Amino acid sequence: MRSGGLTLGGLGVLVLLTTVGPYEHSMVAVQGGEMSNMFPPNACIAALGVFQAGLALLLRPSLNRWLAHRRPWKAVVAANAVSMTVFTWHMTALVMAIGAFELVGGTLLEQPTTGWWLQRPLWVLLPAVFLAGLIALFARFELGKRSSTRPPGNTYLDLVIEDVERAFPRRPGTAQRLGSTAATYAIDAAEDVDLPA
Repeated sequence: MRSGGLTLGGLGVLVLLTTVGPYEHSMVAVQGGEMSNMFPPNACIAALGVFQAGLALLLRPSLNRWLAHRRPWKAVVAANAVSMTVFTWHMTALVMAIGAFELVGGTLLEQPTTGWWLQRPLWVLLPAVFLAGLIALFARFELGKRSSTRPPGNTYLDLVIEDVERAFPRRPGTAQRLGSTAATYAIDAAEDVDLPA
């Protein structure tokens, strides 16, 4: 299998470059590192790209079957509709999250201890909260003017809100409070896209 060869080959070269070779383990710049694999991109990044491409090819049949369903496909389209906004503002969201964390007395851990690993969910969720706010604020510039001709009815956002409300039956309005403003821009943009049956 060509995809399997790409995956194993890319991963194997990457492991060799970062163990036997002189390159850093981290694929992004880190404080205190002797060199950066990203600035400028070096052989590690090329090997990582080959590995990721092979992995994508391996997963492609399963992902295509999953995306043949309406809801996963619309979620992908909605996310893609604000991809440039996410790319532009995700580091700003991280800096804001770090600032808020330190403002309330939190301490950033540098070594991969047990405490460091236990903090990992926080560093996925906390920046995501700030990023949702930034998407709500700036996605309009990526999406352009929203159509005012769409007839009223059950949009995909309505379905998402209904699902969340069913999950939290004792807390009415939960979905709206969980970032539906950001979701509105992305999901409404997906409403006009042709979808699998």
